[in-house]
Amino acid sequence: MLFIQSKWKGPLQKSMVECPQHFFYNVSRLLREYENGRTSPEGNRGSKVTIKSSYLKAESWFEDYVDSCADRIPNEDKYCLPTFLTKKEIYLTYADDVRSTGLCPISRPTFSRMWKARFRNVIIPKENKFTKCGVCVALKLCLQGTTDKDKRKSFAIKRKLHNEQQLAERRVYYGNCLRAERDPKRYLSLILDGMDQSKTNIPHANCLSKDETYHFLRTHITGAISHGHGRIFSFIDLMRWPHDSNLTLSVLLRIFLELSKEGSLPPYLFLQIDNCYQERKKKYILGFCALLVEKSIFKEVQLSFLMVGHTHVDVDKFFSRISKLLRKKDCMTLPPLEKGIQKAHTPSAETIMVDFAYNIKEWIEPCLNNIKNHVYPHSYRFSKRDGRGEMKYKAWAKDKNWLPEGKGL
Repeated sequence: MLFIQSKWKGPLQKSMVECPQHFFYNVSRLLREYENGRTSPEGNRGSKVTIKSSYLKAESWFEDYVDSCADRIPNEDKYCLPTFLTKKEIYLTYADDVRSTGLCPISRPTFSRMWKARFRNVIIPKENKFTKCGVCVALKLCLQGTTDKDKRKSFAIKRKLHNEQQLAERRVYYGNCLRAERDPKRYLSLILDGMDQSKTNIPHANCLSKDETYHFLRTHITGAISHGHGRIFSFIDLMRWPHDSNLTLSVLLRIFLELSKEGSLPPYLFLQIDNCYQERKKKYILGFCALLVEKSIFKEVQLSFLMVGHTHVDVDKFFSRISKLLRKKDCMTLPPLEKGIQKAHTPSAETIMVDFAYNIKEWIEPCLNNIKNHVYPHSYRFSKRDGRGEMKYKAWAKDKNWLPEGKGL
C-alpha cells in the first residue's frame, strides 16, 4: 500500500481520504491493468501506456515477415518489400494469419503506428533500383491498366500466389542456414554474391568530384557467409579477371581451404549463389558440384538460386554495412579499405586478396555433358551413384519431387 500511495499521488490520495472504498477499487483496477500490460501510471503527469500481448505478437509477426520477404539493400541500411505490395495488403495478410489461429488482430491504425515507430527502415519503394522481377512488374502494370473489378481481383490473386512462392523459396534458404547452425559438423551452408564495385573504388573520399572518378583503382568484393561456422569472407580483386565461373569457383575453393583448417568439411553442402546465368548459373558450376561429390569431398551438394528480383538476403546486409561505413570514412589505399570492411560487420569479416584465379572452365570443359535448358530450374542436387556423380533438379526449392525420376543425369 505504501508503494501505491507513493507511485500514484494526487487523485488517488484524495479518494483515499474521501472515499476509502473508491480508493481500493482503483487499486484493484490498476493491478488488473498492470497484469494486462500497463507500464506507466495514470494522471496529470503521465499518459497511459498499455502494451498488450496482441501488439507484441504483431511486432513479432511483422519482424518474421520482413526477414522472409524483404530485400536487404546492399548500399543502404534499409529493407525493401516488393514494390507491388501495399501497406493495406500487408495488414490484411497479418489479420488473416492471426484470425486463422483464433486470435484477434490489432486494428489497422495501430498496425501503421507500430510500423512507423518500430520499423522505420522497412519501406515499400515506388520503384526497385536493382534487378526487377518480371512477374512483379507485369502484375503491377496489369493492375494499373484496368479498372474492371473481376480482372483486378484475378491479378490480385496471382500477385498473392507469386509473393507466397518467393516467400517459400526464402524459407527453404533460411531453413538450410538454420540446419547448418544447429549441426555444423553435418551441414555446411554457404552463400556467395558480388558487391557493386563502384562503392569500393579507391581512393575513396566523399569530397571527390565526378571527373576524378575516372582515375580510380577499380576494386570488386565477393562476399560469402558460412552460416554454420559464423564466418564472413570478403574477397577483394582488382578487376584483373572476368567475373565469371572461374572467379566464383576460385573463391569457393579458397573458402573450402579456410574452413578445412578447423577440421574436416561437413558431408552435406548447401550452396546458394546469385541467380545470374551470365556469370554463375552455367554448366561449369554444375559440373564442379558433381566433381565435389564424385571425389568424395562432400556426400551431397544442393545448389540453389533464389527467384530473380528477390535475391537480396543476408549477404546484402553485409554489403550495406560496408556502404554505410564508407559514407563516413575515407579510404585512400587498400589497407584502410580492408580494415574498414573488417570493422563494418560483427563478427569481423575476413578480408582476402584474390591474387590469382584458376582456369577451371577450360580444365573441366572436356568432361561435361552437353546439357541444355539448365538455366530454368532453381534447385539442383548432386549425389553419388555407383561411384559417379549424378544430378537431379527441381523447378523450385520448395517442390517435393526431384527430377528425373529414378536415375539422375
